[in-house]
Amino acid sequence: MGIHRIQASALLGVCFLGLFASEPIKTCAQSAEPSSRNILLAVDSEVEQAIRDSAQSFVDAFNKGDAQAIAALWTKDGELVDETGFRTSGRAAIEEQYKTFFTENPGAKIEVAINSIRQISQDSAMEDGQSLLTLASSAGTMASGTYVAVHVKENGKWLMASVRESAARPLKSELNLKDLAWLIGTWAVSGDDAKFEVTYDWLGNGNFIRGETTVLSDEGKPSGGTQIIGKDPLTGRIVSWSFNADGGLGYGEWAKEGAHWLIRTQGVTADGMPTSAVNILYDADNNVHSWQSVNRTVGDQILPRTKEVVIERKSASKSAEK
Repeated sequence: MGIHRIQASALLGVCFLGLFASEPIKTCAQSAEPSSRNILLAVDSEVEQAIRDSAQSFVDAFNKGDAQAIAALWTKDGELVDETGFRTSGRAAIEEQYKTFFTENPGAKIEVAINSIRQISQDSAMEDGQSLLTLASSAGTMASGTYVAVHVKENGKWLMASVRESAARPLKSELNLKDLAWLIGTWAVSGDDAKFEVTYDWLGNGNFIRGETTVLSDEGKPSGGTQIIGKDPLTGRIVSWSFNADGGLGYGEWAKEGAHWLIRTQGVTADGMPTSAVNILYDADNNVHSWQSVNRTVGDQILPRTKEVVIERKSASKSAEK
């Protein structure tokens, strides 16, 4: 993808820290109904997986600052049209553009969330999605954008022939805690290894939201944690503090882009290992949401993104209209 191919997606799991490690039974992909408007040909599962693998390869190469590996995902004569409308043609030129970007933005990280994959012909397909870019050189500034990519199959391999990006927009940080009023109530997720519930309610005359999470594994061992969400009076940002039953803790800064909440977290495990992640929470409607955690690290180890999961409202709180 292009430079801003970082897609948004977040966490309502164990206090938004991405510490819930079980594999959910119900993923967003499994629960969504197919839309005939987005299908030109039935998308072959192997085609879809190949394009998703390409997206992951792009993310991996981008986060390593590997311009050559990124360019290898394009056809020889592929083109990239960035958010300003500037067109770069040819694999070699695309590689040089990424080299320049990485030189000017060391430590930049990207994530992508694919919205749809549509097969145009047996040897061509279209992908569109959203992006989330984090610039280390700008105090962790995050920006989001969208992209459309056309893939073609050459010599048995799916490559990008054309990518067009939208303008990346800084994420909105001046928010009111009432923007999270929809959280109030009890939410549930069932997974292969564990089930959890999280209940949110108002605290401190409506100046904070408190979340209580309970996790019960198949072995019957309970765990969970507490989260407090509030607005920092100095910065105007919505922030959160999370305390896990095992002794770990974390801090998060919240931003919003459309229906996506992005929570950049830092924390420490009970045994002293530093953690970080970007959690993406999608506000689908009043009763169903999705969550995913990306850019995850524990100590010096980079962890894979979690699966995107569906979180469903179990009951509403009487104090939801605080």
